[in-house]
Amino acid sequence: IIVSAATVLPTVTVTPTPSTINSSQSLAVTISVAGSSSNVVPSGYVTLTAAGGYSSGQIALSGGTAKITILGNTFNAGTVTLTASYSGDAVYAAGSGTGTVTVNASTYSLSATTPAAVSPGSSATSTITGKASTTNYTGTVTLASCSLTSSPSGAVSLPACSVSGTITYTAGTASGSGTATVSTTAASVGAMVRPRLPGDKGWLDAGSGTILALLVFFGIPARRRSWRNMLVVLAALVILGGMAACGSGLGGSMGTNPGTSATTAGNYTFTVQGTGNDPANTQETTTFTVTVN
Repeated sequence: IIVSAATVLPTVTVTPTPSTINSSQSLAVTISVAGSSSNVVPSGYVTLTAAGGYSSGQIALSGGTAKITILGNTFNAGTVTLTASYSGDAVYAAGSGTGTVTVNASTYSLSATTPAAVSPGSSATSTITGKASTTNYTGTVTLASCSLTSSPSGAVSLPACSVSGTITYTAGTASGSGTATVSTTAASVGAMVRPRLPGDKGWLDAGSGTILALLVFFGIPARRRSWRNMLVVLAALVILGGMAACGSGLGGSMGTNPGTSATTAGNYTFTVQGTGNDPANTQETTTFTVTVN
């Protein structure tokens, strides 16, 4: 008796193990293909797919089954439907089956050290590390930002914070660290300054009187230049040059550079944010406080 492939429909079963995982945990999936023709074991290929673009590619059946391991950090948190597509063979028609797995978000947490108190103008450094993850988080956490979240009332010259570093998690165990650097401001002394006016030419203005005096001097015929005249002209050069220099400074009112105020004393709280490279780009934060004397 010859059985047409079109009349023998297979049963495709998808079994994920375990049925509930953390997002960073790997998943084992067994695909079984069976049919009514009990004396013929299905052969051919199966392909496992899931939402989000996952595909196993073609896997050959062996004894009617195929086993696939899906690496951690493949799925976001939620219920994931796994679909197995069977290619069919000379006896069995093509078919498909589904299975589901519950994925819980795998998280991590950060910790920051408290720096020693600093004086205005100094810097403080906090070391950022990762705590053990009870959900077996796996991935790389990049320290992305550091922001000032609390400061004394009316504080001026607020401190700034920068952050760098990465922390690596392997099955929940953290290694590596980063740093958060806080910079404060010291007071600076003010100074008197003359505003620069439109058309101000600096040294050219200061020397304009001197140039005029030279023109007057060399405009006197040589036969009339007695030594007394030369002394008079030299004196004029000095006086006019000085007056021109002073005049250039009096062209506008004097201004004052008030200088810089020191960072106000008190406690400042900073928040550091880390971003993981898992599918959800999981973000976690930690805080630390810097005291300015």
